[in-house]
Amino acid sequence: VVLGPASSGPSMNAQLILKTYNVPQLSYSATSPTLSDTLEYESFFRTPPSDAFQGLACADVMKNVFGWDSVLVIHGADSYSSGGADAFIDAAATYGITTYAMPAVNEQPTWEDLTTSVNGIASSNTRIVFLMAQASTTAFILREAYAQGVFGADSGYVWFITDAFTNNMAGVKASMTSDDPCPDCDAASTKAAPAALTDAECDAAMKGTVGMSQVSDFGDMSSLYADW
Repeated sequence: VVLGPASSGPSMNAQLILKTYNVPQLSYSATSPTLSDTLEYESFFRTPPSDAFQGLACADVMKNVFGWDSVLVIHGADSYSSGGADAFIDAAATYGITTYAMPAVNEQPTWEDLTTSVNGIASSNTRIVFLMAQASTTAFILREAYAQGVFGADSGYVWFITDAFTNNMAGVKASMTSDDPCPDCDAASTKAAPAALTDAECDAAMKGTVGMSQVSDFGDMSSLYADW
């Protein structure tokens, strides 16, 4: 038995070899819905649920708790993010929620591409933004969105962010406040990274943001948000 990898993309790549030799593979955190294809990933198993369930839960909360009927979707280009976003879009359709998709963001984007992906938010027909991306990509997107005035308590937009963010808020905050969040992105870009936020700006910007996270009970969840 091979344990891991942690992420969905590397797990898919490992299956290309492992399934050939019928070697069982068990991942403890790969959640892309694509990995549920038992014909393509025939010797793959995992302990967490597919993000198809997270997508369904997000759509249910949006419709039945908040009463929203349209949402803009921005996501990372990796397997976790794109697969989860697709699952959310499918689930949203069953709830009668209209979705508008923005260009996907690479894990190490050029700053020009990042600006292009976020640009469409201000001209969209909705003030609700669904974001599904790895923690580092989430930080890049939120930095750019803050710079464009479409993220923050006074922006007029509500951001609905998935578990890669809520499970690593300290890491996201560290990247949002860093003066040099991605040297490789700098090297591939002709413009500078979006401006770093201060700790106080991060804390203020997060007010009103909705985050999804797996929980084993419904007790006191305040510790999840201690970093903010």
